[in-house]
Amino acid sequence: MAPRLAAVAFGLFSLAEANLGLLGQYASYDARMPIEKAAEMVREVEQNLQQSAGAAAQVQGNPPCPQVPHRFSAQMTFVNTDSGYPAKGPGFFAQDVDLKAMRMETIRPFLGKIKGMDTNLTMLSIGNHSWDLTGNNEPMCRVLPMFGTQRFHDMFAWAANPALSEYVGPHVVAGHSCDLWRFRFGSKTLNQTLCADGNIPVELVISINNASGTTVKKMLASYQFSQVTSQVDQTLLEKPSICDSLAPPCENGRDVGPVTVDAYVFHPGISAIDYNIEDQNVADLRGDALFICMDCLQNQSSFIDHNYTRISRYTLQISPAFGQYALCNGYPDTVPPGPECMGGDPRLVGKEAPFFAGDGENRCSAESSIGFWYGLPKAGHCSAGEVPKKSAWESGCTWSILKRHKTIKQTCLLNDHHYLSYCQADFKEGKGFPRSEAALLAAFSSEDPSKGGCADIGGFPERLLVSATCGTWPKEGLAPWNSKAGVREGGATGEEAARQKILQLREHAQRARRMLLGISRHRDPGLPQDVGELDMPIFKVLSCDVQSFYHEGRWAQLLIAAAGVDSGSKIRQAASGAPELPKPLSLLFQALHRAIPGRLNWQPKPYMALVRMLLEVVHAEAMPLFVHSAAHKVASTAMQTVASQVRKVLQEAQSAEDAGAWLVDVFCEEWEQHKAGLPHLPEFFADPRRLAPPEGGSAVGVGRRSSMQRPSIVVAAQHAVRSLLMCRRLVRSLPGAVPKAEEQPGGPQWLRYSDEPLPIQLPMEASGRLREGGVVELRNYTCICCSVASAKKVQRQLLLDPTWLILAEPDVSGSDSSTTAVVTTVWPIWQVQSLIDRSDPRTLQIGMNAHKPGMRPGEAIAYNPPVCTYFTLTLNFDDVKKCNEAAVHLQTRRRGVRGQMLQKAASFFEQCQAGQTNSADHDAPVALESVTSSIF
Repeated sequence: MAPRLAAVAFGLFSLAEANLGLLGQYASYDARMPIEKAAEMVREVEQNLQQSAGAAAQVQGNPPCPQVPHRFSAQMTFVNTDSGYPAKGPGFFAQDVDLKAMRMETIRPFLGKIKGMDTNLTMLSIGNHSWDLTGNNEPMCRVLPMFGTQRFHDMFAWAANPALSEYVGPHVVAGHSCDLWRFRFGSKTLNQTLCADGNIPVELVISINNASGTTVKKMLASYQFSQVTSQVDQTLLEKPSICDSLAPPCENGRDVGPVTVDAYVFHPGISAIDYNIEDQNVADLRGDALFICMDCLQNQSSFIDHNYTRISRYTLQISPAFGQYALCNGYPDTVPPGPECMGGDPRLVGKEAPFFAGDGENRCSAESSIGFWYGLPKAGHCSAGEVPKKSAWESGCTWSILKRHKTIKQTCLLNDHHYLSYCQADFKEGKGFPRSEAALLAAFSSEDPSKGGCADIGGFPERLLVSATCGTWPKEGLAPWNSKAGVREGGATGEEAARQKILQLREHAQRARRMLLGISRHRDPGLPQDVGELDMPIFKVLSCDVQSFYHEGRWAQLLIAAAGVDSGSKIRQAASGAPELPKPLSLLFQALHRAIPGRLNWQPKPYMALVRMLLEVVHAEAMPLFVHSAAHKVASTAMQTVASQVRKVLQEAQSAEDAGAWLVDVFCEEWEQHKAGLPHLPEFFADPRRLAPPEGGSAVGVGRRSSMQRPSIVVAAQHAVRSLLMCRRLVRSLPGAVPKAEEQPGGPQWLRYSDEPLPIQLPMEASGRLREGGVVELRNYTCICCSVASAKKVQRQLLLDPTWLILAEPDVSGSDSSTTAVVTTVWPIWQVQSLIDRSDPRTLQIGMNAHKPGMRPGEAIAYNPPVCTYFTLTLNFDDVKKCNEAAVHLQTRRRGVRGQMLQKAASFFEQCQAGQTNSADHDAPVALESVTSSIF
């Protein structure tokens, strides 16, 4: 259930049977969406009228068009309806058109009956920036870009223009007489009216009719103004200081141990990654009962993401030093892909009563009549075996998973047990969700349908658990785990700490052991016999070497031996007198050696799991120094070997027609993938597809067009660069690579997502991506007028920039729209391909690559949703000359920028071949050759 708030943002749904309208959406979207849509409509009409000569004349006999004061404030009553039922509340409005500032305050009662659960929202827009303030007496501030471009709009300016407004007649609003004006170019789907008493606004109404086929059919937003005055407190139109920082951790949760939370999550079930709750929103029983009700009663018509088919229940341990709640949207299998969290703390667990209800959003409260929603930031996830400490409010991890209890199909709850009937009854009563809570709890408390229970469908089906080397998943049960080589009783010395660390790895390896036990007992004739045919995960590589050890039940002992000590605490030595590397660690090094291109071609995640396994062992406390040295030697040698191969690939590519420019794409894609946090090993091995061969041969990149499948030289380069980057990451993550002074909170540096910048990025691009919605000075660019082909052609300016593809529209909010423009699309020019349409030489077809899902150029269209990294855009020009000028510019700059990036890549490869990683130097306390010579 990723977007705990945003998923219901677009759904202004109705309960026809109960005749209820409720706060089924994020309140800020409810406030922003009508204003943004109306302003967009006005801007489009004004653009089309720019070519007209002169202004429209005032119609004789009609009252003069209302000139609403540029600066005023007023008390406000707002009404929002979905299919006619009003959600009504008090508010306050203030604006200063000259300062381009507007403030709108609203108080939304939850169902109108549950006390203390009002949502107090302040929407502030200044220029091209907007903030949302919630929490009433304990306010918090967020910027939420997921609602599109947000900037100041003069909501009343259209009424003063006779070309845009038409007089309807006299009208009465709440006993106040006024003249009604209608937007002249309104449509059935969007319209607006203003009733004014002279120049004083009485009521602004914006109506939206949705014909998209969702349950959202109609929305009416009414803003009634009273006590209008020219007196405006200037501080109300200024950015508050709280918007410069996140809310601090709850005082009552500091220096307190973790609390246990029974958490539920509504999520997709398309792939194993959909069961990952990092950077997702979860809820307690009451909070999820509410969310599922609201989501499903609106027929899952949310605008953020969906494909929800599963409900899972977890037991979590969470630091009660709660931070600001983040809105987390999307899964890799949703549209748009995710997850992406915004508006909250990047490490602390976020908490709120649904819809930001109550003072401080009830973040630090123990009780909420409508439950709680939680945000689980990836950066706060504890490592295996770790739990949040009392000091988690200052540093370290903030949440951990104790257990996933059960996963059920949503159809069991919704269809078999008629869950929505309970939802409707609860909403009609308006006193909480007792029926819905009881039904959801029953579904997880039993598997007996007569008791309201649902079957536990687990994770991915075990039938997918196949091994490519020797056989299928074993039908027999598992033999008892050998635990004779346990830890000593008594205090945890350095040696014992090392043993404890290795024993943790035993748990991570258990699934692999089960798979490998099945390898010797069964054989699937349909699987390839040659292991080299497959893109194999870690334990397939090791299986031939360690199979006998698994059969003998010796894996636990071998892992303990990796600490370099025997039961007598003496380091073993080879016959040569040099320290002997423990065999399991030696096998892991062999796996690293085999991963060098030309031996085995691994997918990124198995490669990262191998790196984590190595680091888990090497970073264990009291690990002998010779193990550190051996690890550094093996990893550095592997990195240098792969770097040499990559340089050969580069030389071969540069002799081709395009001078190897495609290698830039390969490098960037692999760079983005290798930066991810190292996988949580129990979850990694819990994914049965780790042992399944890729479907249909070599995999195509995420969202990539099938026609873009790559030739052998590109595949070879991809695997070589992948190996190089992972070897380099391993070298940089070994003990001593990061000085203590540079280590950051949140767990070991080597475990987390890497924020290392792209080494081949050019200075201009690295300085910061131009922001869509930002304002640019046209005098700084050569501009070519064009239009974007869409359902409605919209005029744009193509700004010729040496580094970026930039499309912009006139800045109608500025004093002079001829000198400034608002950016609508911006994308690195080296990721842009352009081609003149042969059927119409005035049309330029543009393709744009992204090197990770979740990125999207403003007005571009996804080629292959839902998870897409390729986008298209069609530009139309007045004549062939302009189209050709644009194409030449884009193609020339693409080649030039890529050439510079390729030079930086060559320098990077050369540094890696020389053993340079910008990490700290490592000492070699023992003779490494004698330690590592037996490995390969």
